[in-house]
Amino acid sequence: MQHLRVSVIIPTYADWDRLAHCLSALEKQDFPVGDFEIIVANNNKKPDTPSGLVCPSNVVVIHVATPGSYAARNAAVAVSKGDILAFTDADCIPDHSWLSEGVKEFDNNPDVDLVAGGVRFIWQGSAPNIVETYDSIFNLQQQNFARKGGAATANLFVRRDVFDRFGLFDETRFSGGDIDFTKRATSGGAKLVYAEDARINHPARQNLGEVIRKARRMTGAGILQKRQEKKNIIIPHLDRLFPSFKAMKRIYKSGNATLVTGVGAWLVFYLVQIARVAEQCRLIFFKSSYERK
Repeated sequence: MQHLRVSVIIPTYADWDRLAHCLSALEKQDFPVGDFEIIVANNNKKPDTPSGLVCPSNVVVIHVATPGSYAARNAAVAVSKGDILAFTDADCIPDHSWLSEGVKEFDNNPDVDLVAGGVRFIWQGSAPNIVETYDSIFNLQQQNFARKGGAATANLFVRRDVFDRFGLFDETRFSGGDIDFTKRATSGGAKLVYAEDARINHPARQNLGEVIRKARRMTGAGILQKRQEKKNIIIPHLDRLFPSFKAMKRIYKSGNATLVTGVGAWLVFYLVQIARVAEQCRLIFFKSSYERK
């Protein structure tokens, strides 16, 4: 099997339009095209890809019928040829130096096992709406994740042998599997560093439904983990129903909010907290199925 320096892994579920923009950005990388491959893991039930999808010459599309982005990532890892696995998502737009900056961290630091790259939020318009403001402040805070030994697969570089040492992503999870994997590795002695310049651009969620669905997935992931750890008593976090002025302070300290959008983002935060408590109650007391979308 031919070995490459990097395998870029992108799971997708019926998100071909945004994937096309991601692939276009990868085609413009300043990293030698002969040194990396791009594996698109199609996680749709049907293996078909759009006839109009234009792929660079180094793209391989695989079909993964098992539901879930972590199952798709694992399948891509299994067929990859790179010494370094670079993960991103179909809706992300990597900077032109994304790969070279990420690989540089490994070249300069042989003891580094994982690199968490920077995430820059982008807006649909010239300025963020209240939901985009909320999303950019409270979700996908990669630098904070890295401080705690974790990282999101929106922008994550991993040496191949890390998977040999610590296993793959947990396919039973539909959210939070990236933090679970990276913390499992760092808890076991793997070294993770944060590299701001290995940056991707990520569109902030634009409407309330999107952020609530995200919150429900994350809530379900937390309860699933507790159940897997055999914690029989799980109590809803009813304290989240009280308005948080700490959240308000965080919003205005971010520098991303005006007076109006800050108040709006705080209201979004409160509605999301209510949704989280409701989801906890649904899963704990009614044993309902987990949110997967």
